[in-house]
Amino acid sequence: PFVELVVVGDLPGSKDDFIPIKRQGSVDQDLLFDSRLAIERELKRQGYWRAGVKYESQDTPQKRVITFTVDRGKRYRVDHVELPAGLHVKRSDVDVIAALKPGVWFSEDAVTRAFIGLAAVYQQDGYYNVKLDPKYVDVPGRAADEGGVVIVPNITEGPHAVIELT
Repeated sequence: PFVELVVVGDLPGSKDDFIPIKRQGSVDQDLLFDSRLAIERELKRQGYWRAGVKYESQDTPQKRVITFTVDRGKRYRVDHVELPAGLHVKRSDVDVIAALKPGVWFSEDAVTRAFIGLAAVYQQDGYYNVKLDPKYVDVPGRAADEGGVVIVPNITEGPHAVIELT
C-alpha cells in the first residue's frame, strides 16, 4: 500500500536517516522499532535525558499512515558529581572526565562509559571487586527549558589487593 510518514515534533536529524522507510523499501515492525530506538538514543546523547518517541500505524483502504511522535522534553546538563570523601579516587580524577564535567550536556550512556573507565582504574590499582551503581538526581537547570543532573556514583570500592612476589 501507499505509505505516508508523519513526524510530530522535531527529529534530531534527517527523516530519511532516522526512519529509513524509503531507503529500505519496508515498513516492518522491526524497522519502525529500531527507528524509534535510534531517535531516542540520539536525543538522549544530545542531553534530552527524558526524551520519548512513539509510533503508530494506521491503515485505511487507500494508504498506511505511520506517525512518529517525538517528545524531546527538557535538555539536561551535568550539575555536578557528588563524590564522597575518603575514596581511593580523587576529585581531580573525576574532574578530567569529559562526560562528568559540570555544564556539559548530560548523556547517561556517556556517563556509564566514563564509570566503566573509572572502574578499570580502580581495578588496575588493586580494587578488584569495585562496584559503581550511579544514581541521577533531577535538579533545576539554568533556564526554564533546561534541567540539571547531579550524578551520584555510589562507589563500593571493595577489598584492596596487593600482589607480593617472594
